[in-house]
Amino acid sequence: MKDSRWIRSLLIMSGCLLGSARVGVGQDTPYALYGEAIIDTANCNVVNGTCQATGANGGAGPNPAASPGPAIHAKVTMCEIAGGTLHVRGSGTGFQFGKTYVSLLYKNGNTATCSRFPPGVDATLANAMDPNSGVDNDFASMHLGIWVVLPDGSGRLTVDKQATIPGLQAYGTVSVREMQPPNKDYFDPTRDPAPQLNALRACGSLSVVPACTVPRVKLDLVLCPCFL
Repeated sequence: MKDSRWIRSLLIMSGCLLGSARVGVGQDTPYALYGEAIIDTANCNVVNGTCQATGANGGAGPNPAASPGPAIHAKVTMCEIAGGTLHVRGSGTGFQFGKTYVSLLYKNGNTATCSRFPPGVDATLANAMDPNSGVDNDFASMHLGIWVVLPDGSGRLTVDKQATIPGLQAYGTVSVREMQPPNKDYFDPTRDPAPQLNALRACGSLSVVPACTVPRVKLDLVLCPCFL
């Protein structure tokens, strides 16, 4: 099994290199992007952070994962084929069994907030509806998927979905949010409802690098070592 996997890896990597050599470096097109994020409660459980242990927490109530514990620590890796598929794999600890968690992508790189609002733009419903505000309303691209949480508090994320419209390189952070009903004591209808229904529990910085460069005519999953 290991021998066949090694041989397949060698053939695939050779295919990428040979494909590039035939057309020249200047004519090659980035075929796949690899992204990785380490997501921690500690990043947003800070002053001016939005997964604080007490308080309104954006309308969704206090964060039980931040204090007294346990905090969420997760790693998510992604491989995106331009115009094709985004493959997402994640694992982590510190989840609460019985809760529903979702992960999303954000262009805003601030790990204290994991916000779809640009820096300096207040998270109001009016700004969310303003096409000139720069707020990201492309939830289809932002949404990565739902975590599977086990009784021991560990979590797994396995998703294969349509590639993002702007490309993975456009995003700077990844969240873990707890999906929950509105908190009637804190919910504010004048502010963005999304974080009030999906409380931020952890956030992490996303790094993205090219994974494979091949001629455009060879857009084929098996040519990219990103998937091995």
